[in-house]
Amino acid sequence: MSEESIIVVKSDKNEQADSSENKLEELAHLFADPKIELSIIENSPICSKIIDLDRRLQYMSRGGIEALKIKDISKFYNKPYPPEEFPKHMHDLYDAHFMQASQGIATSFECPIPDMEGGEEWYLTNLTPIKNKEGQIIYIFASSANISKRKELELYMINTQQKLINASKITALGEMAAGVAHEINNPLGSIILRSNQIRRAVEREEISSEFLLDVISTIESTGARIKQIVEGLQNFSRSGDEVLSSSKKLKDLFNEVLILCRERYVKNSIDFTISDIPDDIEIHCNAAQMSQVILGILNNAYHAVKQEDPELRWIKISIEEKEDIVELQFTDSGKGVPEDFKEKIFQPFFTTKDVGEGTGLGLSIAMGIVKNHRGFLYLDESNKNTCFTLELPKLK
Repeated sequence: MSEESIIVVKSDKNEQADSSENKLEELAHLFADPKIELSIIENSPICSKIIDLDRRLQYMSRGGIEALKIKDISKFYNKPYPPEEFPKHMHDLYDAHFMQASQGIATSFECPIPDMEGGEEWYLTNLTPIKNKEGQIIYIFASSANISKRKELELYMINTQQKLINASKITALGEMAAGVAHEINNPLGSIILRSNQIRRAVEREEISSEFLLDVISTIESTGARIKQIVEGLQNFSRSGDEVLSSSKKLKDLFNEVLILCRERYVKNSIDFTISDIPDDIEIHCNAAQMSQVILGILNNAYHAVKQEDPELRWIKISIEEKEDIVELQFTDSGKGVPEDFKEKIFQPFFTTKDVGEGTGLGLSIAMGIVKNHRGFLYLDESNKNTCFTLELPKLK
């Protein structure tokens, strides 16, 4: 957009704002009549209330009386609001926000509000101080708008996102299955071999304590490796809403992920390197979700390089600790993302993989998870290879 066109746009917005202000000035005389003001409040579907500074209800609009299914509003006037029969969470919210409003600070909150017939709806409540001519606060005006439909939509979106996350996770687990089986079979084979050695030594009566200790050490170490692989699978497979966010060492997070996918790189002659991760770098995260982000990026890198010449295949992870964040760069030997695809790669269901190899959910889901963790995920277009940068806030 040219500089000239930007100026025009700003000018249009200013003109619209001026026009709006002028209209308000033209209509201001209407609101000098308190009857008109009260009529607007009374006939609005919003639940409006006027509460004195002792928290006693002085007025409730018709919309509020109907919404809360109150049969005799007079029983509530000059009584504490919210009423005693309302749940504790409402009293706690009103305590905190009413104090702010009584100090001249307009405030708002969301919470479910019950009606007199046992129902319950979600409301957004705004508390605004009412002042007299001398500027003294004499009442608090409370307006509550029903937001139940919005809350239902939010819950639907959360559930849908979780289903997409789980679908993407199942795809990733399917891709890793062969490599994980190999990772478990190798140590199991070692345990079986060492067990047979003990059996033969016992049969020949040639067993010694030194030999036994050596075999036990091997079995313990290989058993620990299997345990690590299984724990990595369990952590990855958990539903994101089952895992609470907590502090997590970045080194441990990567160890749990890499044990699930490293075998694929070895099997396909992909040179994989990762820079040293300091033990003291910690992030606050949902470990199951962040594992999915890292694995998703690595799976994309795997698919990008596996078609190349075996001698040219490589994937590299570099980690740089900065003041408030840790920056992770995932670079592979791919030739970069085509220009036509750069604006689409984070869109749901967009994929460059062959049919049957991808759902197109990986990067879009990863982006959503990273945003929820107050981080950033983006394509580094300055790199001649394919490079994705992940920035996460670190614990201080």
